[in-house]
Amino acid sequence: MASSFGSGMIQTTPAGLLLTPGYHVMRLYARNSLPVPVSVGGAPQGVDASACAAEDGTRLSVFLVNGTGEPVTMRLNLEGFGAGVVPRGCSVVCDTRDMRQPNLANHFSAPERVSTMEVPVAGDSVTLPALSAAVVVCAAVE
Repeated sequence: MASSFGSGMIQTTPAGLLLTPGYHVMRLYARNSLPVPVSVGGAPQGVDASACAAEDGTRLSVFLVNGTGEPVTMRLNLEGFGAGVVPRGCSVVCDTRDMRQPNLANHFSAPERVSTMEVPVAGDSVTLPALSAAVVVCAAVE
């Protein structure tokens, strides 16, 4: 995971640490994974979708990867999942400058160029930035 030769997800120099885009994506998945796989359908062309849920059905994580060079608005249909489960928030790993460069990497002069940020969820819809990985966290209404 770490390498001072520039090959790990966490790169090191005497000046400090650099977190790569891969690190941010792995952290997004690790922090939001749940034990029960859930079937997903209806994702538009260029968007990969997967989901997982808590065993008691009160939480759901929907992972979305927008591989296109344009933003994509997604509508989440959670009707089949369970009563009262609604989107609570969306975290996205993307280019913070929205330059839409597919081979972009963080470097020591711009260490947070690709980073995790929050994106608003409007009702049951979320707009994914171009070339991004996201998780929409859903939970039962209390």
